[in-house]
Amino acid sequence: MKEEEDGETNRGFATKENIMALQPENRTGNIFPVHADLRQRVGTENVLRWALEAPQTLEAPIAEQLKPDFLGFRPQMLLTLMSFSYATGYYGSEDIERAFRFDRTVRYICARSFPEAVVIRKFRRQYRAALDQCLSYVLQEAAAELGIPDGPELEPQIVSTTREKIELAVIMDRD
Repeated sequence: MKEEEDGETNRGFATKENIMALQPENRTGNIFPVHADLRQRVGTENVLRWALEAPQTLEAPIAEQLKPDFLGFRPQMLLTLMSFSYATGYYGSEDIERAFRFDRTVRYICARSFPEAVVIRKFRRQYRAALDQCLSYVLQEAAAELGIPDGPELEPQIVSTTREKIELAVIMDRD
């Protein structure tokens, strides 16, 4: 094994030479790569604000489908939680559940009522259309904050990124 400068053995961890190879690439040219944490580009406060606003922007037919209670949780809170999570790089339901322990923004969203991973998965399946709209809203607001012009090429990128992020969550939750 290679000896590091301070005399410690690397034990298979990334070195300065190969760390760049571990960075995900944006191969699609999308303005929001699926792996991106929007907090790094627009700030936690902005992402949180947009995630909180998103359920209020749902189109009427989709908003009417939301029940006042979903397995003991408010659907608006679950939409906010999942929109924020997907926009910031938490995809798997268990990853979101673990985030309650170390991410104060996630704890704030949940207001001491933390859904288990199974609730998150069931909600995503049942209310996918609402989640699509909420996450799209967050991404649209981020694009505006970043000064990306709202043109014909932006909407397909928002739709594509939304789809990719939610599909990644589905993949992460497969047993």
